[in-house]
Amino acid sequence: MSFTIDVHHHILPDFFFRETNDAHNPVGGIAPPRWDADLMLSFMDEAGIDVAVTSISTPGVHVGDDARARSLARRCNDLSAKLMQKHPNRLGGFAALPLPDVDGALEELAYALDTLKLDGVVVFSNSGLRRVGAAESSGVRAPHSLARPVGPPPRPAGFPDRFHGRHDPGHSPYALQQPVRPDARHQVHLLTCRRHRALPGGTLGHRR
Repeated sequence: MSFTIDVHHHILPDFFFRETNDAHNPVGGIAPPRWDADLMLSFMDEAGIDVAVTSISTPGVHVGDDARARSLARRCNDLSAKLMQKHPNRLGGFAALPLPDVDGALEELAYALDTLKLDGVVVFSNSGLRRVGAAESSGVRAPHSLARPVGPPPRPAGFPDRFHGRHDPGHSPYALQQPVRPDARHQVHLLTCRRHRALPGGTLGHRR
């Protein structure tokens, strides 16, 4: 008997959409249908999904203001925890982090994993011009990460790295596999979305 776990399962609560999107010009150009937890579970039943690990989608919680991003990440993560508590056999949850606010992300990381007991974090491939794995965000690591491409950000003129520029979907898993410093040791388990768009099979191996 098969058992299906969906690790790329987005939730879109009303408060998140209002904070991050313009109803007349939504991210991606298409206004999504209203999200509802009961409808989500009904869809899972119809699709044969036994367990879904939820996460928010683009553009993430940070749209320019650190304080608002921290507050929105907390609301999203509290909701994920409540859904897990209500449906422990059906739902898991990846936390939202207010990157590129590293201090806020570290605080929320501890809360989400240690207090809420979420399963990991969702990491977008970039936050504006700051990419995952950049030196200024190297303090952020989590036991489990869903590295999700969001498309290339604007790049400075003369940006030299063709791998990053032409293969943005592959940047997150590539960067997160690298040690923070030569003597660093960390344990990160990565689940990557749409890796086939940028990285051939076997390019990334398990690294400790």
